[in-house]
Amino acid sequence: MAFKIVKQGDPGYTVSDGLLVGNRACLEITRDCPPSVRSVIQEAHNHGWIRMNATFTEEEYAWLILKE
Repeated sequence: MAFKIVKQGDPGYTVSDGLLVGNRACLEITRDCPPSVRSVIQEAHNHGWIRMNATFTEEEYAWLILKE
């Protein structure tokens, strides 16, 4: 089985119900995360050092693109 990595900005990265648009992948920082760690993660994300990617099988991705 082959996988397709979809990066932020690529076709298929977002999902929509016709009214709302959301990302297929996200990074959740919980409330339990120490503030010092949270700020480092946020800074790394802001600089592009951490990126959000979604993973699909090649078949799922092909159907996704065909439906759009």
